[in-house]
Amino acid sequence: MSNMDTSAFKTLRNIRYKNSSFVHFQLISYRVKSDISGKEFDINICEESGKHPVVRFSIYKIQYPASFIKSWLKIRNARCYSNRPLIFTFLQPIIHNDFDDELELVKVWKEAWSEAGWTPIILNIDDAMNHPEYDLLVSKLLVHVEGTQFYNGSDKYNFYCFIRWVSMAVVGGGWITDFDVLPLYSKPSFTLPNNGTLSIYNNHVPCIVSGSAIEWDRIAKSMFNNFDTNSHHGKKFWSDMLEIEKLMRIEGKPLRLFETKEISSVYGKNDEDENGLVSNPYNLYDKCDSFDGFRAIHFSHMSCGKVKFCHNQKRSIHTLKWYKSWLEQCILDISWSW
Repeated sequence: MSNMDTSAFKTLRNIRYKNSSFVHFQLISYRVKSDISGKEFDINICEESGKHPVVRFSIYKIQYPASFIKSWLKIRNARCYSNRPLIFTFLQPIIHNDFDDELELVKVWKEAWSEAGWTPIILNIDDAMNHPEYDLLVSKLLVHVEGTQFYNGSDKYNFYCFIRWVSMAVVGGGWITDFDVLPLYSKPSFTLPNNGTLSIYNNHVPCIVSGSAIEWDRIAKSMFNNFDTNSHHGKKFWSDMLEIEKLMRIEGKPLRLFETKEISSVYGKNDEDENGLVSNPYNLYDKCDSFDGFRAIHFSHMSCGKVKFCHNQKRSIHTLKWYKSWLEQCILDISWSW
């Protein structure tokens, strides 16, 4: 006990110097690097961290330690232990009338993409907060003038639509969809299309997007940097979708592809009854060929508003029923019991 020191580390070091056989020295912790944004996930992390029973986070170098730790563990587990490609969605809870139904819709999204051969992962603001420029980027959206778009917590929906771009840059890039997008013919692959160039698969609507981490980081920074000008210093409504459309028009990137089908495009006048409503939206036998070549189907609020049957607080129930009908009638898959 005479060797005790106020520092436990110094105490062990002193004991080891006096009697090297007394203390067995072994490196048991894996030190996590905090500089991860805009980079592909380093697969060596899987092997190296697996050699150590303990993970060490240098929290003094991290702006938001709790968020970083939660996000790093989630993405490391997904990247290292899944033998399937990942598909992300973004969900940051906003309490409103449809919130409970949105949670149910996320469950449908997760089950559908899992059954299609992907590993579905849900991102949130914790992931975005690990970007080294997070505070700077967010400051470009927050104009502290009453009446501006995001003043005092206003328009949280579109605020989080911007934030999801940052989250994808942090987690190593890849695929993301809105949670109201379900797979049709989305063959799982670890190789990103178009050499990783950021690609939008529903015209300019970023409801299903793929790209490398570098591409996600580039577009995210461009989007935030352009916000002040495009929104007239926050006084004019501006969204990530409007920004994407402008970038496509001016720069030709992201790539504009037409591989997602809106639910409203499935039906025509012949499917409507005398009241203008789709009489039997779950009868898809004569429509199966129309889905060929499409990666996904989008049950957006706007599209559901046109066809009516999925436009209410039970969007999750009707989306699930429609999807199971498509599987049974067009894919001849009756194994989905969920």
